[in-house]
Amino acid sequence: MNSAKSPAKKSWLQTLIKNKSERKKVIFIFTISFLLVVAGLIYIPIYKHSLPLDSKVYEGNFKELGSIARIGFFAALAIYPIFLLLKWKPLSHIKKGNFELKPLIQFLAKYVRQWHVPIALISTALIILHGYMALIKGFQANFTYFSGIITMAVLACLLVMGVMGVKRYKRTDKKWHLKFAISFLVLFMIHATFS
Repeated sequence: MNSAKSPAKKSWLQTLIKNKSERKKVIFIFTISFLLVVAGLIYIPIYKHSLPLDSKVYEGNFKELGSIARIGFFAALAIYPIFLLLKWKPLSHIKKGNFELKPLIQFLAKYVRQWHVPIALISTALIILHGYMALIKGFQANFTYFSGIITMAVLACLLVMGVMGVKRYKRTDKKWHLKFAISFLVLFMIHATFS
């Protein structure tokens, strides 16, 4: 009889996020984001009864959520240019006295990689609330609403590709996560500019 213990099977999340502290951070932020959306879905219908939907304050509030989320998504997207810069060979030759640029970029890369998913999760929660507030105000067949719906659809695809992070780490996703991220950001900026 073989008494040797077989290695414990890794959960899906352990396979996706290998670093334990990073995994705990993502679970915590996901929980906060989920609770934020649930609280918003409960509170917003109550709030809309005390404040007319056509008021400037209501409109300002849901636009503010979109603006905050936009900043968050820009911060999450910072991972791509930083990692692209790390691949740039002349980077290791940029020096000024004892100062070298590459260690600073490596530090930033580590920092943005750790916060990429948490910031994206919080920003997604804010966008869900932004879209919900806009829709309960009343759907209008105009560019703002259609561009918002298309942007949300691309965000959904982006999230699916984010969940399939294992493929991304193994370099087998053909950069779909990056493609969806850029598409989402362009659509988001178009939507925000013409709203």
